[in-house]
This record gives sequence, C-alpha cells and structure tokens, in this order.
Amino acid sequence: LVQVPAEFGRPSAVDVGLNLKYERKDLFCLSYARRSPDGKVQYSQTALALVKAYVAAFPELFNGLSPFMADANPDATSVLRGGGLPDANATLVLDYFTRVRKWLDQQPTASLPLVTSTASVLDHTTVLEIEAEAKKYVDAKKGGGRMEVEGVKEGARDRWEVL
Repeated sequence: LVQVPAEFGRPSAVDVGLNLKYERKDLFCLSYARRSPDGKVQYSQTALALVKAYVAAFPELFNGLSPFMADANPDATSVLRGGGLPDANATLVLDYFTRVRKWLDQQPTASLPLVTSTASVLDHTTVLEIEAEAKKYVDAKKGGGRMEVEGVKEGARDRWEVL
C-alpha cells in the first residue's frame, strides 16, 4: 500500500501489489506463486515475466520504493520524488497511481483466485493442453473414429524458481 494524497480530505491507500501471494493467510495466485515442500515461496516464469513488465512500466515506483522497504505505507509523493520525479506534486501523484492501478487491473493476476498452499492444481497452460486434447477426442468421437489421448507433457508442472 502507498499513501496517496486525496483530492478532497484525507490521504488514501493504493494497493500497488500484483496479487501473487498473501502470506499471512498462506494464499497464492494459481500459476504464479506457491509454497515448496521445504516452505520456500516459488514463483513461476510467468510471474517473473510479469514482475519484469511491471518494473519496466513504472521504474519510478520501484526506484522510489527501495528506501521504504521497512515502511508498510510510504507516502506516494516521497516515493516518486525518490524514484526520479523531483517535481512530484499531488496532481502528478494521483495521475501516476491511477495509471498504476489501471495497469494492475488489466493483468491476469487481478482476477485469478488465491488458493491455499496445500491446494494441488495444474497451471493454466496445462489445463489448456488438456482441454485441447479433450476437444480432439470429442471431435473424433463425433466422426465415429477412435483416438488416443496423449498424456500431459512431463515437466509442465515444474516451470518454477525459488526466490
């Protein structure tokens, strides 16, 4: 959360997270983050690509957040000034964080469910592969033909990195 100045009245908090995990409740975004058997958080290649895109889209935010890592709710104006926008004022800050929220709301993680770390699920790509094979099978049956459905490719569940 970042504290942004309100147009009228008190400052308000803006969530600038990607919704990849909520560790206090041990919840993780499907296909993006999970807890490994040894308790470490793992991020998929898809998650790492999303973080890189976020940093590229809003470098001032990430440069400015570095000094505030211990602060749960840093002041947005201070963050942007520290991130390379020395002339940040209330209007610029509101515009900047409106763009950040719009970008975040357009990402897949904005609408994907969070699941517990003990949930056993397949990633989105694997589900699409299974659906494609099932469609081929159904289409072949409609024509009266016989079709073998091949298994999911080995390693489809193992595209993860420990950070």
